[in-house]
Amino acid sequence: MKLLDLFEYDPKVGAAIGRAAQGIGQAGQTLKDPMPLSAKMQDMETYLALFNKYVKEKRAKEPDYSLSAAFADWAKGIGDKAGIDNFNLKVEPDKIVQNGKPNSKYVRGLISKMIDDINAKAKADDARAPKGGGSGIFKTQPAKF
Repeated sequence: MKLLDLFEYDPKVGAAIGRAAQGIGQAGQTLKDPMPLSAKMQDMETYLALFNKYVKEKRAKEPDYSLSAAFADWAKGIGDKAGIDNFNLKVEPDKIVQNGKPNSKYVRGLISKMIDDINAKAKADDARAPKGGGSGIFKTQPAKF
């Protein structure tokens, strides 16, 4: 008996091979697509884009604007928007720029600390918020039709 005959006459084997082929196709499609980022990595990419935009705007007006000063000013602005007075970041000018280029690893580390502080503040704010979605002043009345 040939292998092909086995597939034709046994519906269980044929169906199993069909499901396996479909699963392999779906796995291949999944691997082809970009991998989803975690929430923190999405925030990281957003903040990096905002920082790059900020630096470009500042350097368009003042070409010698220091990257460490730009980061400190930008972080203060982000902190003000988030309601955080100080991120307690110590931006070291010799580490933020190495060999004339921005040190991506160092900048990402600083932004990671900022994201952690922002998330911690948001979590603390949520914990202090009243539960139940309201102040409890008004009592709900059944709808009259």
